[in-house]
Amino acid sequence: MSISVYLTLPMKKQQIKHSWKTSVQENIEGDEKRTALYTWPRVSFDIRFGVFSEAQRRFIRAHLYRNTSDIWGIPIRHDKSLLTVTASSGQAILTLDDTNNRHFYAGRECILIDPDDWESYEAATINTVDSSTQITLSANLTYTWPAGSLVFPCYECHIRPVQQINVRRRGINWLAIEATESFESDRSFEYTLPESGAETYNGLDLFVYHPLLPGAEQFKHPFDLHEFFGKQYIHSDYKETRFSYKYSFFLSSREEVWGMLRFFDSKQGRFQVFYTPTWSDDIIVTGAISATDTVLTTRPVVYLSSSEIIGRHIYIQFPDKTYVCRQIVDVPTSTTIELDDVIGTSVDLSDIGEMLVSFLYTAHFGADDILLNYYPGIEAGKVNLTLDTVWE
Repeated sequence: MSISVYLTLPMKKQQIKHSWKTSVQENIEGDEKRTALYTWPRVSFDIRFGVFSEAQRRFIRAHLYRNTSDIWGIPIRHDKSLLTVTASSGQAILTLDDTNNRHFYAGRECILIDPDDWESYEAATINTVDSSTQITLSANLTYTWPAGSLVFPCYECHIRPVQQINVRRRGINWLAIEATESFESDRSFEYTLPESGAETYNGLDLFVYHPLLPGAEQFKHPFDLHEFFGKQYIHSDYKETRFSYKYSFFLSSREEVWGMLRFFDSKQGRFQVFYTPTWSDDIIVTGAISATDTVLTTRPVVYLSSSEIIGRHIYIQFPDKTYVCRQIVDVPTSTTIELDDVIGTSVDLSDIGEMLVSFLYTAHFGADDILLNYYPGIEAGKVNLTLDTVWE
């Protein structure tokens, strides 16, 4: 099916979600078997409109009346690019300010919109994304578009069958639309699983985006409680307690927004694992450090025995925000730990309080969806994520 409606009028807010699907089987000891059921992410949108003009109201009402069950073209407003050179009628080349960190893909659609007239637009299919400043279309343009015209990626979507315009007073209306990517026909685009772009440790990617506070930690250790004639008996087949971390992350630039999305997609939602720190002061260093040191002087790690500490991986963040990851290979005394390699950075005693030493856990995302909340007018965003630790 072809697109019947292009939703080109200005948006007050747009959230974008990438969704994967993972089948997870867990045994009584907490071990998991995960199977990826999607080979590319499904995209959906949560859009808010403040419809003020009579033309915008007529547009929305007419298309909701006639085309609710049709395919809608949804521009990704956050992925805005600008034409830097006039694109003339009869040509297929778009020269843009930037195509990076946006949903421009070969075989997908894009849409050109007049910045001064939302009803003036032209949709086209992308043939190739040639460079960070050039896109080649599959067919020549019908109209001439001057430099400064808006260019967005555009997705084919369904909207929900029931829509409601909230009328606050004459001329002021509000509308919320949820749209989900449509797959009525065979997809014409190729999808390649992205590289995460993250640094690695011990063969796994590192998820080291610093979370916002407050957050939440959840502990899970299922057990059975049996009772017979007033006597109780507790039994658990789980070997380890599982942790989940719920945090929000502020992404201060387009590059960070895209980096977070790329990392999530590289893991196919819940499917693949990575390393993540707890962001807690799990180990507190008390002595100055030389770059060649392998033994750190610390406060006693209470509640954990030496056998529980040896073999653990840790994340060490220095006062200048650089970091290294190491493994604890020995606990020579109650106030020292020995690492598998030199720490690599010297820290004066006066700066020790600025260090962070956290345990580093194997984890996967706790959900197959990532919802990007964009801040209007700036290239920044926020996401809420759950990270589930695993014992693999």
